[in-house]
Amino acid sequence: MPLSEFDYHLFMDTFLPLLHFTAIRHGLIDPKTSFISFVKNRDFKLKFECRQKLYQDPDLLKGYMDKNSSHLSIDQKAILSGINKRISGKFIIYKLLSNRAIFVDMNNIFYSVHDLSDPFDSMIEDVPCLVEATILPFQKRIIYDGFTQPYGVTLGPNLLKSYRENYKAAKEKGQIRTEL
Repeated sequence: MPLSEFDYHLFMDTFLPLLHFTAIRHGLIDPKTSFISFVKNRDFKLKFECRQKLYQDPDLLKGYMDKNSSHLSIDQKAILSGINKRISGKFIIYKLLSNRAIFVDMNNIFYSVHDLSDPFDSMIEDVPCLVEATILPFQKRIIYDGFTQPYGVTLGPNLLKSYRENYKAAKEKGQIRTEL
């Protein structure tokens, strides 16, 4: 089950303006490009590039928050502050559950990650699969930022067995992280 419609819009209404700000600051779009035009008329690759620039520029988020502080709600400020707690990198999407997916990082830490609007099983055909992703906190849950880059690799049987055993142990010990 994805985020509620309200929560999804809260996240997107916070994150997309930040990407628009990033695009302008890094010269990826004309400064006169309206937010609406950015959202409706720009392709996915541009938004992905904006996201990459955002995460590479630690001063950008602070600048955005300083500039827009009076217009941001408490919830929006919490979402933006959560970006500083993000974890970016390679993950195995190990298992799809009814309302979330289990991600495993390269240090064998398991995360329960909620999907945004479309269930993970509508985007991912086979699990486990290796992806590049960013996870971040959202209202005492973990979500991803809407961007994943799959790698076309097949995990071998020994690795799958290892993940199965590690997942079982993490589940039994209550070590699957649900918050960041």
